[in-house]
Amino acid sequence: MKKTIVIFLAVYLLSGCQTSQRFEIAGTIKNSNGELIYLDEIKTNDLETVDSTHIDKNGNFMFRGDMAIPKFFIIKTNQDNYITLLLNPGDKISIETNMEDLGFNYKLEGSKDSRIIQEYNVKLRENVNNLKELNEIFNDSINSPNIESIMIDLDKRSELIVKDQRDYTIRFIQQNLHSLVSLMALYQQLTPRNPVLDPLKDIQYFEMVDSTLYNLYPESEPVQALHSQVANLKIKFNREKLLAIGAISPEIALPDPEGETITLSSTRGKIVLLDFWAAWCNPCRMENPNLVSNYAKYKKEGFEIYQVSLDRKREDWVSAIKNDHLEQWIHVSDLQFWKSVVVQQYQLDKIPTNFLLDREGKIIAKDVRGEALAEKLSEIFD
Repeated sequence: MKKTIVIFLAVYLLSGCQTSQRFEIAGTIKNSNGELIYLDEIKTNDLETVDSTHIDKNGNFMFRGDMAIPKFFIIKTNQDNYITLLLNPGDKISIETNMEDLGFNYKLEGSKDSRIIQEYNVKLRENVNNLKELNEIFNDSINSPNIESIMIDLDKRSELIVKDQRDYTIRFIQQNLHSLVSLMALYQQLTPRNPVLDPLKDIQYFEMVDSTLYNLYPESEPVQALHSQVANLKIKFNREKLLAIGAISPEIALPDPEGETITLSSTRGKIVLLDFWAAWCNPCRMENPNLVSNYAKYKKEGFEIYQVSLDRKREDWVSAIKNDHLEQWIHVSDLQFWKSVVVQQYQLDKIPTNFLLDREGKIIAKDVRGEALAEKLSEIFD
């Protein structure tokens, strides 16, 4: 009998954790004029409008809803005028703000997590504005005779601003690890395409947040998305380590134009340029004369080229080798285009891509082309 009661109680408690509770957002907006205001849930890849209402003549509005787990929302009048919120089941929030800028200098009560988001956004906005000021100084100085020294100074100041936001973000995550606000902090940007934290370079913080939040909120869509991202990051991170400077280059064993398999490791004892290219790739073809001249200069010194093609047709591949006078070094391909085995091996997302290998097959440089290749080979051989 006791065992049955214990099991029943456990089931009851677990189901109780998922019971929906009502949240409430009451707001007052100064200088409003009956505008429509929206409540959007922040999903993994987009915003989903869950409610909307007109602001009344006194500037008041109200949203109510039910949810079982914490979720991110924004209240907005348009895509550039909004407040970000993290609501927990049962939260009753009050907001006072101004129509001109909802998300700046607003007063919020009833949600600790939303207040923490506000604190983070104040710091982020401060540093975004600092970077804008530097950009204005640059634009005003573009014709100055001292532009070089000005640029050096601006670069140093910019680096300090970026570092300040990065350090603040890392502390913020560590201090709020058990809240979804830590997940939000992972994805902030100072400028478009300039994230505060880089997923690969800062993978430890993504792992830290994932390992904590996935245990606490496994049903949260943003948490599930982070969990999936971290799994993919780990794979990519391990591959990047395999291709780091000083690492032994992964083995390649592909057929040459005559069908004979030639391995990359067969070139050990020479300085090798491992070059990925294709007949259809114009930048690759433009670089080929540079390879020809460097090969002629250093071949007798122990320089070799192992060129891997991402072509689809043998005739295109062979014709390009002949027309560009590349016959003197090693050529291999499985003629599988972007499905070639080397694409995953070497994380290729563009060509031309190359790796310079020492006599033991270790990677000593990446993507050296034009004058950079000539200088590197001169360092080695001259």
